[in-house]
Amino acid sequence: WDDLERYRSGLPVLAREGLWAYRVRKFARRHRVGVVAAGIIGLVLAGSSVILASQRAETIRQRDRATEAALLATAEAENSQMVINFLADVFRGRNPGQAPSDTLTARELLEWGTERVETEFATRPAVQASLFLVLGNAHHNLGLLDEGVGLLERSVALRRGVFGEDSGELAEALLALGGVHRNNRDFSYALIPLREALDIRRAAPVEDEVELAAALEALGMVVRDTQQPDSAELLLREALEIRTRYPHMEAEYAGTTLILAYVLRGLGKLDEAAAHYEVGIPRYRSLP
Repeated sequence: WDDLERYRSGLPVLAREGLWAYRVRKFARRHRVGVVAAGIIGLVLAGSSVILASQRAETIRQRDRATEAALLATAEAENSQMVINFLADVFRGRNPGQAPSDTLTARELLEWGTERVETEFATRPAVQASLFLVLGNAHHNLGLLDEGVGLLERSVALRRGVFGEDSGELAEALLALGGVHRNNRDFSYALIPLREALDIRRAAPVEDEVELAAALEALGMVVRDTQQPDSAELLLREALEIRTRYPHMEAEYAGTTLILAYVLRGLGKLDEAAAHYEVGIPRYRSLP
């Protein structure tokens, strides 16, 4: 009789006392609302803990990224300052106790500077690469073509090792090397670094598209010089399309417009070439 009354009331019967699962089911039936509410609360708390854990992990990742970016910016600033200080020191010239004569030629200064870079920055490859880049261009501008190419090649090699195959720093050095080869009219040598630089720039984030335009234009000019006007046209059109999104860069826009006009004229697209000349020439003349 007692078990019958307990069964009608939803209580566990004494005959099955001790069966844990049975007693739990009976309790749940008697307190459905409370059990459901408790379950919902449990799910909410569990879900909240997962969300909070995820948010905490993302916060840590963001903090780490911010810390890494700050450290990188600091290192870059220090490297840039070292480059500036060194170049200022070089172009002030040697002190009287070191100078072999009262006057030094630009070539002697560059040779002396190169020697110092090799010794003083042997343990700072990032700074050394930047200085080789500057000195390589300086040698080239003085007509010291072989020396300029050699220094730029060393800059490329150092930056490849320090910053990696897909870095903007490497692309910058490759563009400089390709530009020097082009100025030397060694077009076949120019194509190799310029194509690699363009591949790097294409893979970069969208916000770096200004650098992409520069790489497109550099390769476009060399392709034009190797008698591939159709390919040059495609590269320069893409570069100009990017340039149009940056109206404050008047010099770059005018330059790309005029280069494209030259290529279009060579392809016999005279009307379009004339239209580009009409846009590019006034802008070029208005530059300060």
